[in-house]
Amino acid sequence: MEGRVYQFHLIVLTYMIQSGVVIFALPRILGEVFGTNGWIAIFPLSVIVILNIWLFSFVYKKIGERSMFEVISIALPKWIYYLLFFIIIILWCALAALVLKQFAIIIQIIFFPTTHVFWFITTMFIIVFVFLNLGITNMVKAGTIFFYFSIWTLLLGLIFLGEFDFVRLTPFLFKDGDLTLFQIGSVYTSFLGFEIMFLLTPYVKKSAKLIRSMILGNLLTTFVYGYTSLICFGFYSLQQLVKIQFPTLELFAYIEAPFLERVDNLIVPVFIIKIIVTGVFFLWGAKEALSFIGNNVKEKKSIIIVVVTAYVITYYFTTYTELETWLTDIAVIEIGVAFGLPLLTLLLLPIARRKVQL
Repeated sequence: MEGRVYQFHLIVLTYMIQSGVVIFALPRILGEVFGTNGWIAIFPLSVIVILNIWLFSFVYKKIGERSMFEVISIALPKWIYYLLFFIIIILWCALAALVLKQFAIIIQIIFFPTTHVFWFITTMFIIVFVFLNLGITNMVKAGTIFFYFSIWTLLLGLIFLGEFDFVRLTPFLFKDGDLTLFQIGSVYTSFLGFEIMFLLTPYVKKSAKLIRSMILGNLLTTFVYGYTSLICFGFYSLQQLVKIQFPTLELFAYIEAPFLERVDNLIVPVFIIKIIVTGVFFLWGAKEALSFIGNNVKEKKSIIIVVVTAYVITYYFTTYTELETWLTDIAVIEIGVAFGLPLLTLLLLPIARRKVQL
């Protein structure tokens, strides 16, 4: 990357990749899993993310300028790391596909119920393809521009301060929830995406302070999640919250504006660009992994491969409920990747060092 990519760009990009369509349903999920005052769970989960980021930073201090993929490919036999990278490529393509398809269905439900979702998902993938061809420097900068298009929506939450009631929060903590390890993991998945940022290491100058940027970006995500969820928990009762599919969107529906019948009709199009950024960078990560399998595959061809793969995956899921279930299950697997990749790299580093000078 050029020196013109500043720390602020990386902070914003971390937030843009982490947050997405999940924010529409997150308060409901927190209510279902943690129960009363479930919004508080955002903060300890954020601490775990920071620990995960620290684990990545520890590994990169050990391996220097090289990427984790490079260390793994040096240390393992070809057929093993080919299989591992193939799984990662499919996983990241699937995550991008599900996130984009999920939002396409939301657009269909709200705006065009009689139009086939094919047209929305196809349009989104065309935008993704163009975005990926910009090059990583321009992709990062474009993510910063898109940030300004969406961050202003936080101000709308101030409108609900008059309707906020502390009585709805109740004095109880995590009561009437479903506190299983898997369910807690499903909430943690709302923070995923930060692990893609570490693939930027070979492109970012040390002065950019990637680790600090990621931590600050995660704190921005934590604030947005906590702020949004707190407003929802103070606006709805817990019984109402767990029954509403998209409580954040329903919240905006209460806002009256002279120039717009429903403010939520404005919010959904604004969030398209955030979803695009999330999908683009998961596919970019898949493209980077593909480069270690197909050394002779040109970059434009690898972009076509990952985009087409993700596009094909979208056809296996049709309903929003099905998508949400699959996205949760696959994202829980991604938690294993987020912790497993740095640990595997650390384990294989001595083997790689014996083979080449690292």
